[in-house]
Amino acid sequence: MKKKALRKDFFVEVRKSRNRFLSILFIVALGVSFYSGIQSAAPDMKRSGDVYFDREKLMDLKVVSTLGLTEEDLLELEKTKGIEKAEGAYMTDVLCGEGDNQKVLHLESVTEDFQKLQPDEGALPSKADECFLDAQAAQAFDVHVGDTITVQEEGEESDSVLKRKTFTVAGIGGSPAYIAFSRGNTMLGSGEVLGFCYILPENFDMDVYTQVFLSVEGAEEEVAFTDAYDSLVATAKEKVEELSEKRCQVRYDEVTGEAQEKIDDAKQELADGRKESDEKLADAEKTLTDGEEELEQGKKDLEDGKKQLSEARTQLDEQKTALDEQEEQLKTAEAQFEGSTPEIEAGKTKIAEAREQLSEGEKELETKESELAKAEETIKENETKLADGRKDYEEAKKEAEDKIAEGEDKIAEAEADLAALEFPAWTVSDRNDMTDYSGYADNANQMKSLGAVFPVLFFLVAALISLTTMTRMVEEERTQIGTLKALGYSKSSIAGKYVFYALLATVGGSVLGVLAGEKIFPYVIIDAYRIMYQHMDGMVLDYQLDHALVASLVALFCTMAGTLSACGKELASTPAVLMRPPAPKEGKRVFLERIGFIWKHLSFSWKSTVRNLFRYKKRLFMTVFGIGGCMALLLVGFGLRDSIMDVVLLQYGEIQLYDGMLVLNEDASDAEVEALKKDLSSRSDVEESMDVYMKKHAAKGENGTCEVYLMMPEKLENFSDFIHTRNRITKEAYTLGDEGIILAEKTAKMLGVKNGGSITVESTEGKEMEVPVAEICENYMQNFAYISPGLYEKLFGSVPEANNILFKGTDSSDEAAIEKTGQELLKNKAALSVTYIGTLAERLNSMLGSLDVVIVVLIISAGMLAFVVLYNLNNININERKRELATLKVLGFFDGEVSSYVFRENVLLTVFGCILGVVLGSALHRYVITTVEIESYMFGRIIKIPSYLLAIALTFGFSFLVNLLMHFKLKKIDMVESLKSVE
Repeated sequence: MKKKALRKDFFVEVRKSRNRFLSILFIVALGVSFYSGIQSAAPDMKRSGDVYFDREKLMDLKVVSTLGLTEEDLLELEKTKGIEKAEGAYMTDVLCGEGDNQKVLHLESVTEDFQKLQPDEGALPSKADECFLDAQAAQAFDVHVGDTITVQEEGEESDSVLKRKTFTVAGIGGSPAYIAFSRGNTMLGSGEVLGFCYILPENFDMDVYTQVFLSVEGAEEEVAFTDAYDSLVATAKEKVEELSEKRCQVRYDEVTGEAQEKIDDAKQELADGRKESDEKLADAEKTLTDGEEELEQGKKDLEDGKKQLSEARTQLDEQKTALDEQEEQLKTAEAQFEGSTPEIEAGKTKIAEAREQLSEGEKELETKESELAKAEETIKENETKLADGRKDYEEAKKEAEDKIAEGEDKIAEAEADLAALEFPAWTVSDRNDMTDYSGYADNANQMKSLGAVFPVLFFLVAALISLTTMTRMVEEERTQIGTLKALGYSKSSIAGKYVFYALLATVGGSVLGVLAGEKIFPYVIIDAYRIMYQHMDGMVLDYQLDHALVASLVALFCTMAGTLSACGKELASTPAVLMRPPAPKEGKRVFLERIGFIWKHLSFSWKSTVRNLFRYKKRLFMTVFGIGGCMALLLVGFGLRDSIMDVVLLQYGEIQLYDGMLVLNEDASDAEVEALKKDLSSRSDVEESMDVYMKKHAAKGENGTCEVYLMMPEKLENFSDFIHTRNRITKEAYTLGDEGIILAEKTAKMLGVKNGGSITVESTEGKEMEVPVAEICENYMQNFAYISPGLYEKLFGSVPEANNILFKGTDSSDEAAIEKTGQELLKNKAALSVTYIGTLAERLNSMLGSLDVVIVVLIISAGMLAFVVLYNLNNININERKRELATLKVLGFFDGEVSSYVFRENVLLTVFGCILGVVLGSALHRYVITTVEIESYMFGRIIKIPSYLLAIALTFGFSFLVNLLMHFKLKKIDMVESLKSVE
């Protein structure tokens, strides 16, 4: 019967003190939901990512070889222990677009078992002339499904790896290999990749694969981003790397064997060609020689004929003269004899016959002369033909010699290329080597770090208020406890009522907090990160029982400890003592009363307020701590926003002052490097440039090791124009000199070094050198150390050649112009790639933009806690002082005056709480900001004045709202009931 009455009283108590019960329940729910929700965000992010990557078949490992990968390599990889599946693929970088809108695309082959594409519109390519385009690239090019795109390859047409250049866009969407905004860098175009494009494998004109994707046995069953997954993949990676040496030797032998065979064939072909050419030239030479000999003989015969003809002509002339003389003699004889005689007639007959013979001889000579003239013409024609033949022969000979020389040069070049052919190397990479994947892991780890710090204070404030509420409840019901004790109820039975009351409220709040918090907070946070990861459509929100259990047990411990402590204290007294109200606290002089000139000018109401504040010290402490804790949480939220969102502006607006960085080609000649520098110095769109050596070195300090980018300018004169090294707090500018390096602040902290100290840096040759640290400078992105050429030479023995060039555009705000400048500079053979500061800033802003949403969630949650804490404490205060307040009403105080009497205390407590909140929040902010940082990043350390003002304003706003609600409760205080005798 006793137990039944007590149980009934328990339920009556819950119903009667509904506000108190719900207050405990909701404040526990808020604390548990925030703690377990924020703590669950990181594992839920990782689990969501794991489900997405498994569903879309993202590779576990990727193999790339400097000499490509063959089908035999593929088969060997599939046989490797730990490898479940292997698939080869092709990839090349191409240009797309026209003019200033020309951008670089990663052109890859569609795979069957890896990297499943996600169409936002359209479908996957099914024909050879179709492609799947990155949504980011499609938006930039204003391309839609059904449109065509044309890509261009750099280099000679003979070096083309594509069978076609124009494709119809079949689908637009995303790929699990590219989940964020970054698409990487390239040696083409501007050096920056805009997006990706997938085509069918048959479009590639390649004999070997450019990459092979691998899946690891059992990896799909493990959760990505966990040690178990990383360990499993690392084991398989080691096996693949062990295989690489053997397969690289096979590939090297295959390539060199094929090359040597081609060289041998070319040599044989050249020898055969030389032999055939020599034979043809020899025949031609013989023909020409014979012709020349015949020509010379003809010329000789012609000369002989001419000579004979001349002699014959002379004889004929002599004969003609002789005949003329004989004829004259006959005429003279005839004149002497005055008549003809037989002898004279016989002489005339002989002369006539002789003349006839001379005439025939004349005709014969003329015939001979005609024949000689024709022979002379023939000789001239033959001379021309022989000259032409000789010319053709010489040309043919030269052509043959040129072809032979060209063939010899090609063979020599091929032999030189073969001799210079480096032994192939496999690069085996896993998911952690993918920028987007590791970036997602970093974001999840940031939430893990944030969840390890920020919710703790939040939860402690909530738990402390719950403890206070239960303690006050037990103290308020001391009369009832005394009555129950006088009636014979045992201490355990009496305490059980309050224990079960606290247990029900705490368990109910914990269950509600876990159910709501582990769904709402992770959902909001993961959804916020979709700004960056737009195609990661899956979301897995599992209940993390470990976090739920920790939060629930701590909440339960706090409320149970407070309840049991209060019950133990009260139950230790006798029923007679308990049934009387506790003696009012003795009023004491407060410190302010000793300051006469202030105390005398205070009104009665203010004097009463000040005395009440310090009379109830426990309430003063709890209220100030509660308000201060909430104010600190608000300040941390706003401070995180200030610290994180200012990183981009500080790093790329005040520290790194250049617009772009050219990476030099290590294989470029000195002349090509000089040509690039000349191009830079002559450009009107480049204000100035600086040659630097920058390479990652291992560094070691007292606190550990890390990778540091060691940057050395070739000249110190204009170093400050590109890198502003300064003290973060005092803003004092540092000058780079030979006395020591200037080290980034975060790096110095990780290594445990201060000004005047030293660190150990490993050179590229593996030598470790102790390097003095002159100054610690402000820096937020990456681990940098700046060293002068003189100090570098002193430490390492020589000054390395510059491998990067920093440049500043004439208009740094015009990102399009900077990108165009970089694109034109990349046409130089010495330029390997270019990185733009504007692009880095955009990527960082995108990442931090997602975190900004998370911070807003934290601020809203802190605001809700502030409201609940203020409401609960004020509710306790009013319930505790009902008789006092009712007495004031009996004395004639109006409702507004009674409210002012109470609210003045609240305002003062809020002021004290805000002061504590500023101190506590500043300290907590510094701790949180250093906790959530990842290795390569440092966030700001300053909370801006507007954030302080906003946090204070919100705290006062919540205080005003609670006072407004409490005013109506004060109006309902019944003077008669409250002043009834408790005896």
